[in-house]
Amino acid sequence: MSLRGANRLCFSWMWKPVYLENARALVQGSFVLIFVGVAYFINLQIGLILVFIQGCLIVQSSFTNWCIPDPALKRIGFKRKCE
Repeated sequence: MSLRGANRLCFSWMWKPVYLENARALVQGSFVLIFVGVAYFINLQIGLILVFIQGCLIVQSSFTNWCIPDPALKRIGFKRKCE
């Protein structure tokens, strides 16, 4: 696996750095899919409530450019596109 740039994670099949914004979208999309699975397989009401909360967090992150998993993603090594 080859790293491009200083302190940037790079997936070998993509050959481009993965930035914080991309990792954030990956986490958010994964949570939406998990919560839809909860709604379908476990409990419809709980799943829909979780999907609604995740949707509100996505809207909030679009306005503030900050999301709850950002500190953990930064600690792992993801950088912003502008850095």
